Order: sequence, then C-alpha cells, then structure tokens
Amino acid sequence: MSDVPEGSTNSSSRRKWILSVIGIATLMCVFGGNQWLVSRRFQEHVSAARFAIAVGDWMEADKHATAWTKAAPDNTEAWIALAEATRQLRQFDRTADCLGRVSDSDPQAVQLLTLRGDLLLSELKQPFLAIENWQRILRITPETPVAHQRLIYLYAITQQRTAMVSQIRTAVKLGCESAEAYLYLLISSNLQFSDGYLRVSEWRKTLPDNEILEVAQAIYAAKLPQSKSLRLFGETRLTADAKELLNQCQSKYPKNPEILAILADRAITGGDIDFLRQLLTKLPTELDADSRFWRFRGWLAMAEQRSTEAISAYEKALQLHPFEWRSRHELAEALRLAGQSQRTQELAAAARLGKDLEHRIFELPNSAAVNPQLLEEILYFAVNCGDVEVADSIRRRLQPSR
Repeated sequence: MSDVPEGSTNSSSRRKWILSVIGIATLMCVFGGNQWLVSRRFQEHVSAARFAIAVGDWMEADKHATAWTKAAPDNTEAWIALAEATRQLRQFDRTADCLGRVSDSDPQAVQLLTLRGDLLLSELKQPFLAIENWQRILRITPETPVAHQRLIYLYAITQQRTAMVSQIRTAVKLGCESAEAYLYLLISSNLQFSDGYLRVSEWRKTLPDNEILEVAQAIYAAKLPQSKSLRLFGETRLTADAKELLNQCQSKYPKNPEILAILADRAITGGDIDFLRQLLTKLPTELDADSRFWRFRGWLAMAEQRSTEAISAYEKALQLHPFEWRSRHELAEALRLAGQSQRTQELAAAARLGKDLEHRIFELPNSAAVNPQLLEEILYFAVNCGDVEVADSIRRRLQPSR
C-alpha cells in the first residue's frame, strides 16, 4: 500500500507523457529541418556543378561535383560531371576512377567504359587496367565490337599470342570481329609492330617489373635489326644486347611461352639441334595446346630423320592453328621426303600464299589499311586451310561490297 494520495500518480504520468510528446515533436522538427537543409544543399551542389561545367569553371565544377557524388554515390550523372571536371583539369587518374564507378546495369555503362578504356591506355599508360576494362565491357555486352578490337590489339602488341588468337576466335563466333582481326590471325606466329619496342618500353616506365612487358620488350629487341634500331632510337641505343635481354628473361621466366618460342626459333635458324632438343624436353604441359611447339617438334624430328613423327607433329600444329603457313610448308617437305606426294603441291601452294600475305601485311602502314582485295586473298587462304569459321566470317563481311 502506497502513501501517495489517490490521483497524483495519474497526474504525474500525464505530465511525463506530454513532455515526451513535446520532445519527440521537437526532435521531428529538428530532423525535418536538417533533412530540408541537406536536400537544399544537395540541390545547390547539383545546380552549381551543372552551371560550372556549362561556363567552363572546372575548379568549381570539381568541388561541387565531388560533393554531389558523396551525397549520391549511385548517381551516374554525378560521376559524369566529376569525370568531365577532372578531365579538363588533366587529372586523368581521377577521371578513370569516375568513369569506372558506373554500374554495369546502367544503360550508359558501355559508352562510359569505352571512354575509360581509351583513357587508361592513352593518358595513363596502363595497358593491363585497360584490358580489365575491355573485359568488363564484354561481360556486360559480349557483342561489343570495339571491346574485341581493343583487346585483340593489346594482346597482339604485348606478344600475348594465345590470348590474342582466343579473342579473335571468340569475336568471329559472335560475328563482331574487326577487319584487322584477320591480319593478326595470319601473323600470329610472328607478331611484329614497327612501334612495338617503343610502345612497350614506354609502358614499362609505369610497370617496370611486369613479366609480359619485359618479355615483349626482349622479343621486339631480338627482332629489330641493328641498323633499324639506330635509325629508330637515334642517340639512344638499346640498354642491352638483344641476346642478353632474352637470356635474362629466360632466367627470370623459364616457363614463359613467348621466350621459349623465340629461343626455339633462333635455335632452328642457327641449326642448334642439341639446344632445341633440350628445350623441347622441358616444356610445360600447357604448351601442348600451342601450335608453334608442335612445329618445333616437327622440325627436330625431320632433323633427326624421324619423318613419321615429323608429319604427325606438323599435322597437330595445323589442327591447332590452320593459319600457320610455316607448318604447312614444312609438312609439304616432310611428305615429299617420305614419298607421300598426294598433298604436297596443295600444301606448298597454300604455304606460299600465306607467306606472301604475311609479307604484305607487314608492309601495310597500319592494321586499319586492310582493303577488300586483301580480304579476298585471306578468304582464299582460309578456304585452302580448311578454316570454315573464318572463311564464312570474311564472306559475310565482303557480301555488301559484292
């Protein structure tokens, strides 16, 4: 039993309840006021960013667009605004970051990531971030021609032959390959670019310890005639002898397929059978899918007068890569020596055409210079090689002009 008079408890409870209601109402007013203030400030940043961009005041545009992205991190327009401001301020790393913030589901994703991919390569000298960017586009829309085109080029100039051929085949299957893809396919076993050494060397300034770039630089140096190197580099000579560069890469990356391939090629050119035999006995198993090493096995077997094994090796090389004219030429010779002359003339004729096409491709000013006549001849070569898929894709490309 309580000593408190009856009714006083109810009165006290009512006062507390009234005070609580007043407190909640006050908090709601404050919160509502803050929300209104935040919303007003947000709109001010949006308006200010748009106005600054319109008049070209890029510092102000940067400031307000940055605030806009913080307030609305999922707003694509905000990131586009900040990307434009930072681009004009030549802060390209920030521009690339902004363009990369777009959601994959955004309707503008492919367009914005396309701009980002070119920026990563041209201004930031980041080929591998560019590769990741183009791969992202293809995950969003696999039939994007420009993404396939850029990837094929990057794989080619960085001497990533297997990745390049795979990308070309994928683009052909999807029907979105560029015309120069056929050129790259034809020269895939002998990738050479007049600006290859300079371009890769420039990228190595940003990525000095990257295996792919270091190997590509060594390959370009090995393929560059000394007289041409002096003409290209003027006072600047190669930092080391080409052979030394290859030896360094072989020591650092003993399983790198491109280093192994060029060392095997040099052994064949120099007739070094012992070195080639030793190299081929230590190949990683994954190189069994690389047509070049079956050609090397075929050459070694012929040198050791094992004609049956040589023929089998060359056949395997052509099965993996029908466009390999060198394997076609050497197979023709192996069949002739073995007394199997049924296919010799056909193989030799196709090999001569492939060799001639490769030579003409190297003389083009750039890969975009491919013309219908050259495509017609590549089509004829593809037909003779039995590459139905590539032949059909070239026919589709030529159809409108016929």
